[in-house]
Amino acid sequence: MRWNNPSQTRLIGGHIHYRLLALPLKPPNHKQQSNSMKPQTFLIVLVVLALFSCRKPLPEEKLSYEGVWHSEEMKMHISANGTLAYKRFRNNSTTSINGTITTFEGDDFRVGVGPIATTFVVSKPPHQVDGTWVMVVDGVLLTKITN
Repeated sequence: MRWNNPSQTRLIGGHIHYRLLALPLKPPNHKQQSNSMKPQTFLIVLVVLALFSCRKPLPEEKLSYEGVWHSEEMKMHISANGTLAYKRFRNNSTTSINGTITTFEGDDFRVGVGPIATTFVVSKPPHQVDGTWVMVVDGVLLTKITN
């Protein structure tokens, strides 16, 4: 029996027979990408550069945000150069964010760029209560650690 078409089927003795086409497997060409940067690596480098190039110092009217703020469930370090280190402990898990404050919208502030950005809702901006600095971020009362 002769097969003229690789995808041809034949009915022989009440059974359907398929002709399968075997293709040789070629090993991946590793030399092709070894001399150039992979697209994923390039994208990651580009995002990191974008995040750090947006670094601006805190605006003068927001300098009261600078410092280390904490509660039982949250710790936040806001630097004068506009960087933020944040940890929140909730339901046996930890959320961490390290980034640059890109904008202030009223009392709230935004960290990150585009789809990897987070807005921190400040319902009570930094103020003193009996000589202690406090503020409320995302519904959590934070106290400023002073030296």
